[in-house]
Amino acid sequence: MVKRIENLVDLEREQSSVITGVGIHTGRNFIVRISTNPEVEGINFYSEHFQKRYESPASWTRLSGTARSTALVLRGEDNLRFELRTVEHFLAAAHVLGLEGVDVFVRSSGSLIHSSDFQTLELPVLDGSARQWIRFIQEYQIRENRVIKTLGRKVFKVHRSFELKDGLKCIALLPPRSGEESMTRYSCAVDFGSAWQQEAEFSINWMDPKSAVKNFGEKIAPARTFGFQAELKDLEDRGLAKGAALNNAILLDGDRVVNEGGLLFPNELAAHKLVDAIGDFALAGRPIIGQIEVTRGGHAAHLRALSEAVKSGVLISGYLNSTGCFSPES
Repeated sequence: MVKRIENLVDLEREQSSVITGVGIHTGRNFIVRISTNPEVEGINFYSEHFQKRYESPASWTRLSGTARSTALVLRGEDNLRFELRTVEHFLAAAHVLGLEGVDVFVRSSGSLIHSSDFQTLELPVLDGSARQWIRFIQEYQIRENRVIKTLGRKVFKVHRSFELKDGLKCIALLPPRSGEESMTRYSCAVDFGSAWQQEAEFSINWMDPKSAVKNFGEKIAPARTFGFQAELKDLEDRGLAKGAALNNAILLDGDRVVNEGGLLFPNELAAHKLVDAIGDFALAGRPIIGQIEVTRGGHAAHLRALSEAVKSGVLISGYLNSTGCFSPES
């Protein structure tokens, strides 16, 4: 079993367990490592600074912000807090692969100055997709002989229809289709003008996720993040996208793809927005049995819908029993 990291010396000694890369918004380099933690049910993010530990569960209740990425607040015993940005690509891969019972350690490769101010960490953007996160998590699972839990898995079930509208954005949660009591169905539609109208779908049966994992790895996870040439000045003014480059993001200029080679597949933009949605809804902390439909979505809309669905009782808590049916918590 991989031991839990208690200090930065352990991290330096076990480089084979580490993935590194630049943060797309901060432009700084970050180091990430997964370690087994039997005291944690789901995923716990943490960092260590000034001989102190700051952490957050992967939960919508610890949101910091949703401006161009999803961010969580890492808290410790003192007043110093850290914002951990761009967790959505990692969480999408982790959710589909059923990763749980782990600590995810994040560290900036640069030094930080102690202060009471909010300070920023970020998960690496890597190639702009979830593909490398899939590989990284799978390597950890194989090394630790960790398998996706099926029987007795904690889940939420959509038991009545819910819809959140914000202008042209619409997020809908619908009960599962007949005979799909152990499935989550995602769909995503984007519309950035006549040249960029796309759709993508993905479904996973939590009682038998192997085929879905393969499908996600081949058709959804490789989709890269993207932005428009016309947005660059505004992003720069807001201190965002400092680490963006053509090797980790698609740049669109009108109806033209600036990157050499163009899109990886015809619906890559919608597929990437689907990655974002899966990662954001993973902050529920467990699979959501039912249908999640996203039209012109975004991080803020996804997470507002999740929050309202939980608080209003649209999602009910329970388990998948041995027949793959939902059993409510007593």
